[in-house]
Amino acid sequence: MKKALLGIAFLLFLILSVSAKGPNPKDFQFYDKNIGIALRFPDEWEIFTDEKKAPDFFKAPLKNRKSKNDPVFFGMKKSQTAYTKLTVEKYEASLDVYVKLFELMLNNSNIKVSSETYSEDKKNVTVTYYSKVNNIPVQFVDYIVVNNGYALRLSFWSLDSMFNDQRNEFTGIAHDALFYIKPDKNNWVPLWANVNISNAPQAPVVENNSKYMFFTVKGKTNTVYLMGSIHIGKNSFYPFPERIEKAFSNTNNIVVEFNPNSKENAGKVRNISSYGYLEDNKTLKDVLSKDLYKALETNLSNYNIPIDKMARLKPWLVASSLVTLKMMSLGYVADSGTEKYFLGKANDKKIFELESFEEQTKVLDSIDGNLFLTMTLLSLSSMEKDMDGLIESWKNQDMRKFEEIAMEGIGNINQTDYFNKIYFNRNIAMTEKIKSYLGQDENYFVIVGSEHLVGEKGILALLKKAGYTVE
Repeated sequence: MKKALLGIAFLLFLILSVSAKGPNPKDFQFYDKNIGIALRFPDEWEIFTDEKKAPDFFKAPLKNRKSKNDPVFFGMKKSQTAYTKLTVEKYEASLDVYVKLFELMLNNSNIKVSSETYSEDKKNVTVTYYSKVNNIPVQFVDYIVVNNGYALRLSFWSLDSMFNDQRNEFTGIAHDALFYIKPDKNNWVPLWANVNISNAPQAPVVENNSKYMFFTVKGKTNTVYLMGSIHIGKNSFYPFPERIEKAFSNTNNIVVEFNPNSKENAGKVRNISSYGYLEDNKTLKDVLSKDLYKALETNLSNYNIPIDKMARLKPWLVASSLVTLKMMSLGYVADSGTEKYFLGKANDKKIFELESFEEQTKVLDSIDGNLFLTMTLLSLSSMEKDMDGLIESWKNQDMRKFEEIAMEGIGNINQTDYFNKIYFNRNIAMTEKIKSYLGQDENYFVIVGSEHLVGEKGILALLKKAGYTVE
């Protein structure tokens, strides 16, 4: 069951994947309602917007700003080894032009640019450069985006001798979607989410000969394309090879397990905790053993999260939060999942669901939460290796290897109930819906978790058993 926990982690990522939408301004260390931007830094960073409260070396630049928003804030890590600032400038031209102007400004100031790397979607750029401050060598990295009429530049710098060790932290703050801009009063979107940032040229996104878990199923008058999904991912996974992208482009009907972007579901997802509260005012202390409670408290402390913050949540929701935090630390984000990738390109395509929000939460509620939480804590240390194996087998369409990793423990009689609820019962229901699409005249592009495709009880096997040809 240890690795099979990734299955329920995938399920939770579908439900939690829009948690970045609609944040409360109170959740952020910095919020500017006029421009519509907000930023949340880790607790060990201090943010200053008022020169009267800032350290001496920030007072002058804050006081002498040309305008209120230049720069918006300064900040420093409490250890005072790393610093940051956000600069916001009114700007209407392209990102490319802005970067050229920015680099020209640096060059004119005798500052050496080390590298310039655009994100794969060409909407963000990272510029690293080198300078001396009071004759002390310092390295800088700027994450730049042009959005909604503004050029926004999030800068970090530290001593040259320490920069490389801190670079991952800087990238993590930008990469983990901690910075938002508000195009309207109700919709917040991350600016740097899913950005694959490095200070070196990017490797090719995919190899043309990668198979992926992509299949076609022939009906009498139409075709259903089956795309095995990785619900959490990295931006470097995309785009897919031409045959997959072309099948998607030419199909007007898209099917996902659950569509978190729909108006009906968005509110439910934002209130996920209300579905995961313990009943009768119980707390985790009431439902967990003393040893399990202590182990959970220790693991949460690794992420600077007091256990009291989760005291009222059901064990499955706490466990899923731990998996989420672990996966984020490995560079995976829900917004880079396969569903998110295709939903972002759906435009006017019709979107259908294999399951409802209520059906998915009902599955989670039916699982032994204490057992799941225990196995989650035991699995965290091996999760990086497990994910590496899953991603490799997913890309290579190695069904046997993927099943071996995702379904470890399937033969254990004590885990029969878990596998039935998370996979096999759902596989049957999903297959029936897919069969209904095969009776239509139009083609369908179905995106479903890869773990549902593998094995004798997987969707592919069930379709073949029903007489359909799967290629």
